Amino acid sequence: MRLFGEEILDDYAWLNDKDRPEVRAYIDEENAYCESMSGSLQKLREQLFQEMRSRLPHVYTSAQSRRGKYFYYWRQERRQAYRLYCRREGSSGAEQVLLDENQLAAGCAGFDLGILEVSPDQHHLLYGIDNSGQEAYALFIKDLSSGEVVERLPVYGGGTAAWADPETFYYSALDPAQRCSLLYRHTLGGSSVLVFCEEDPAFHLAVGRSESGQYLLLALSSRSSEEVRVLDTGQPRGSFRIVECRQPDLQYSISHQDDRFFILTNAGNAPNSQVMEAPVQACGRDHWKTVVPHRADVTIEDIRAFAHHLVLYERQAGQPRIRILDTDSGQMHSLRLGLPACVHPVENSEFDGPILRFGYSSLTRPRSVVEYDMRSRGLKWLRRDSFLNCNPCDYREERILAASADGVRVPISLAYRKNLDRNGQNPLLLYGYGAYGLSVEPAFAAHRLSLLDRGWIFAIAHVRGGGELGSDWHSQGRRLRKRKSFHDFIACAEHLIEEGYTCPQRLAGMGESAGGLLVGVAANWRPDLFRAFVARDPFVDPVHALLDESNPTAAADWEEFGDPRRLKDFLYLLSYSPYENVTSHPYPALLVTTALHDTRVPVGEPLRWTAKLRSCKAGNRPLLLQVNLEAGHGSPSGIVDSLHATAFAYAFLIRQVED
Repeated sequence: MRLFGEEILDDYAWLNDKDRPEVRAYIDEENAYCESMSGSLQKLREQLFQEMRSRLPHVYTSAQSRRGKYFYYWRQERRQAYRLYCRREGSSGAEQVLLDENQLAAGCAGFDLGILEVSPDQHHLLYGIDNSGQEAYALFIKDLSSGEVVERLPVYGGGTAAWADPETFYYSALDPAQRCSLLYRHTLGGSSVLVFCEEDPAFHLAVGRSESGQYLLLALSSRSSEEVRVLDTGQPRGSFRIVECRQPDLQYSISHQDDRFFILTNAGNAPNSQVMEAPVQACGRDHWKTVVPHRADVTIEDIRAFAHHLVLYERQAGQPRIRILDTDSGQMHSLRLGLPACVHPVENSEFDGPILRFGYSSLTRPRSVVEYDMRSRGLKWLRRDSFLNCNPCDYREERILAASADGVRVPISLAYRKNLDRNGQNPLLLYGYGAYGLSVEPAFAAHRLSLLDRGWIFAIAHVRGGGELGSDWHSQGRRLRKRKSFHDFIACAEHLIEEGYTCPQRLAGMGESAGGLLVGVAANWRPDLFRAFVARDPFVDPVHALLDESNPTAAADWEEFGDPRRLKDFLYLLSYSPYENVTSHPYPALLVTTALHDTRVPVGEPLRWTAKLRSCKAGNRPLLLQVNLEAGHGSPSGIVDSLHATAFAYAFLIRQVED
């Protein structure tokens, strides 16, 4: 490839075409090699899998959510890979199974339920199934009275849908380039009609329903700009109208209450967002008025409207909190949550009531659903996840800070057993992501206990590029400042060694998707610092990926990583790209996992990276590549297959770090 006078030679470009027989043969050989080289791990893999599975409750049930006379929930039995979605008439009525994922997944190597929407009159169920791993959902309509599937839609859905009335719904769909850019309207018993097509390749669309149920919301989003269109559900065949036209770097989302929209936006020089309002009939930006002003030290991440309240999900100094505005009185109060935690919205189906539900967990405390009365301010723990052979009191979590190369202090979340002897020799797994302004939450995962109980420490490096410390934290780790993410990750590793948590011979790293950049760069820049890495669906060749016009996410990702069609961006990407900067030095042990049908990080990318590492690297530490032949990004899907994959990754790390 020639670009800006530079010639880039890629000896492994042929591996990009996964449909070529010789590429499929190559993949089969890599899988066979991986299996043969990991044969000695089989006993440990099985032991870890059985440990992880033994912690699962015999029956795992969600909290019930009320809609009219019905209470909806899901449950999953330990012996089953997937969930059953159910409802009862009244809180103690007979159970009606609406959808059994286990039946739908039978005989399928992969399965993903992307859409599950009950009609407003609760007579029909719209659901979408993807068996290919390509995030293209076959859509079905089920009559909940007869239990029969009455329609299968001719167009593959893109993962979002919303009912306008009991007879009409809208759904997103994929264009031929696999980009979610189409909006269809469907009437029961009728046909699907294309009503909108997003032409800008940097944008994708999603459709949803406001909390009040009075509006459908069509969100058109790029990485840095948003446009929302609304449709009154009283006019289900009407036209969507624009709230505010898209503008560079203008981001906003809306929530409806009574005769106004609440608008969460960065408009008005508010990088950490402020809340504004506008009349529903005149909602353009000229009519926006501030309700909750911008604060430099607090990020408003999300809002949820109720009939008489507005809930703000905020983050201050990296810690989540909830504030509640009584929209009748104008009074605001905060809900204190205590220790570092993961807090996120859950479904609140009763818009008119004062009850807020949210999810709460931490690195050592399993997820709970909390119910909070916004009037009386009473707090009720509605449901706590209960894992067998797990006592949260046996573990400790903490949050420390590491100084990066430019002096910026980077948070690290840690979890380990309370009786751990911090002697500088503890095995430690350092995880990182650092992209798209997404926060890596310190949330509970039962499978990690198999590491902690073996004396491991689990750590999350909250590097720049993520959103943990607000909009500026994201901005400092994107485009022409992306290298700061890598310096942060390395600084966290160095700090953990200096503070006696671990040592280079016992330090492992893990990154997934865009987090693969952290792993790939760290392996190139500081192979002496790590003993082993696991890279899942790793994004490791940004130059070629962002130039690939067939990649449905390329144009959108220019705003995050840079546009290599511009000289400055091209040279900057080239300077750190893990694939382009593979050298001949000894690398840490490396396990790379990917999937044949991944549309976000195509399989050719980790294939080529692994091939280049094999041809260049020195030393004899293992380099294994495992390709899932049935799944897509983030594979696999069912709980059993997922635990098997995690057990393999942990067995690999334990053997490399502890031997």
